Amino acid sequence: MSRRRSAFISEALGEDDEPSTPSSQDPIEDFGGDGGYKVSDDEGWQIVLGPDAYGKHNHELIVYEEGNRQMSKLSPGAKQLVRDLTDAKVKPQNILAAVRNQFPDDHPNRRHIYNFRDRLRLEDADGRAAVTYFLELSIESQYTHWSLVDPDTNVLTHVFMAHPTSLAFLRTYPWVIDIDSTYKTNKYKMPFLELVGVTPCNMNFLIGYAFMKDESAEIFPDTAHLLCTWHINKDVEHRVKKITNNKDQGKIFRLTRWNPILNATTLDDYNRAIRQMEESYVAFPAVISYVKDTWLNNHKEKFVKFWTNGVLHFGNVTNCRVEIAHSTLKGWLETSTGSLDSVWAKVNKAIEDQVTQIKQSLERSRRSHGRIYDVMPLQHLNGRTSHHCMLLLVNEKKRMRELSHEVNVRCGCVYKTTHQIPCACDIRRAIDSGTYFYLDQVHPFYRTLVIGEDGCVPTPLDDPDHQSQDSRFFESFMHEPPRNTTTRGKPQSNSTRRNRSAWEYTRGTRGRRGRNGGRGDGGRSGGGRDISDFPYLYGLPDIIKPFVEDWNNVMGDGNCGFRCVADFFLGGQDNWIQARYLIVNEVKANRPEYIHLYHGGLDQAIDRITWNGGHCGANHYMDLPDDLYPIANFWNCAVMVYGVGPRGELYSCMTVLPLRAPSTDDRPRIEICHYTHWSPLCST
Repeated sequence: MSRRRSAFISEALGEDDEPSTPSSQDPIEDFGGDGGYKVSDDEGWQIVLGPDAYGKHNHELIVYEEGNRQMSKLSPGAKQLVRDLTDAKVKPQNILAAVRNQFPDDHPNRRHIYNFRDRLRLEDADGRAAVTYFLELSIESQYTHWSLVDPDTNVLTHVFMAHPTSLAFLRTYPWVIDIDSTYKTNKYKMPFLELVGVTPCNMNFLIGYAFMKDESAEIFPDTAHLLCTWHINKDVEHRVKKITNNKDQGKIFRLTRWNPILNATTLDDYNRAIRQMEESYVAFPAVISYVKDTWLNNHKEKFVKFWTNGVLHFGNVTNCRVEIAHSTLKGWLETSTGSLDSVWAKVNKAIEDQVTQIKQSLERSRRSHGRIYDVMPLQHLNGRTSHHCMLLLVNEKKRMRELSHEVNVRCGCVYKTTHQIPCACDIRRAIDSGTYFYLDQVHPFYRTLVIGEDGCVPTPLDDPDHQSQDSRFFESFMHEPPRNTTTRGKPQSNSTRRNRSAWEYTRGTRGRRGRNGGRGDGGRSGGGRDISDFPYLYGLPDIIKPFVEDWNNVMGDGNCGFRCVADFFLGGQDNWIQARYLIVNEVKANRPEYIHLYHGGLDQAIDRITWNGGHCGANHYMDLPDDLYPIANFWNCAVMVYGVGPRGELYSCMTVLPLRAPSTDDRPRIEICHYTHWSPLCST
């Protein structure tokens, strides 16, 4: 039913004119309260003002121009500025600030900006539905796309998009693809899948993305799959904590029993780590069942180093790349309520920005020849391979020096398989023979610095069913997914920030990937303090003092020896109880090794170390040298103890080295402790 339109004609009366009196048959509406009325006839409505209403205002005068729509509006120049800044994906509040600065007489407010942005979107869509406009944009921009609809409702359920430049990157660098999905990106609440590639400069590029109804499909079934070790560690820690009902056991298990399994580089190391786990947690069969059934029996080849070291992955063993891609994408999206076409436009801008940065990094590797890379035997690679590759080789050369004469035995040659670049022993042989490395010794991934060279993926043929469909087909047969809304309960946020994982709810904080791997979670509590301020400086030999980089004076409550261990390896001296647990577990798991080292009896030593009651007496002190052996073995460190009296006399100076270590470890870590009062010192 169409709505009737009426024309309103204002008839101003002069001083001598008298208002006409409407007939009883005419529609009449009184207004103003001052003798004014409206009359309707065949020509439309007329407004007739009475003598008392003529020349008078029936409202207060305007005080704030910003609140009057007739006096506050965007001028043509302001509209053009809003259009330009919207195309640049500037946030509305920042657009408003720019308009106020350049066009103060427009008296703009936030509603003006939002309304005009909505008007721009409607003008661009030209009355087309969101799904139609979305797919037409992809066709106009020469995207490769694929879509799937529900056959019963013709509602779009899956759609994949790939930028043409992203496909050019993929054809050039097809070796590693990170895949993960994220949420809170669109108003339909459809999972958003990202496929992320890697450039030789160690930068990400978005290969393609997809809106999906669900995540049940398996993709790339014929390729080598790796699982993210960071997420696996978090899940293992959370589940063990839940099974044992002990908040410390989750982390202890991960550090003492799970990490050796994860980092095993030989089959013997892997089997040994499994046996140690079973012996240590025989009282918790649910833990052993969880680890084996969930991870090891079916997926060990996807994350244990013994198997992943045989896969060409260029160092990508976690999905941190695609997590970074999620974060970058959401920085462009700004809200979780976007439609298909608005999300497409913002992702397209993000890809264009990404392409610019990648080209810049590739050109920098071609043009800028770093001095640190111009060393024997890398000179011929400088400027012909990426800076990231050169940095890997420089670090491998440092490792070659650390391994010294044992480089051929302890190298491991992992880089030859995982990166296909020369390893430490190759560098040593090149230096000894006086030869240089050539491009053929480096994988094409690192030496391809121009997009399109050495491309390994053939260009796909256009599929007439998906690449050249007429937009009228979409408009006639494909419908927009329904918006997923909840009208009850707490109002939903438009934020794109993801929900917490289970282990994050347990900790009460959001997770952050640390920079430091291995068994030491977190850094030491000290930070480069001057050795001259050390209160027990007299207790150090003069020959040692120049090599000390840092120190910390832990609390002297009887637990100071274990506080030193916690401060150095566990992120702070307050974790001394955990340090005691770790040492006890190390001793229990390897009883045959320690039964002859603890002269007072192994069970008595376990009872002495097991203490969590705060201040303790001598019956729970750290015992020398017995307790130093599990410390050296578990953390693969050399523990050096100096005891010097106030007059320079020496007491029990000793060094304890690890009795065993993984075959690929370069060297032990070093901790120096003062004997009179335990204080950890970091030495070079």
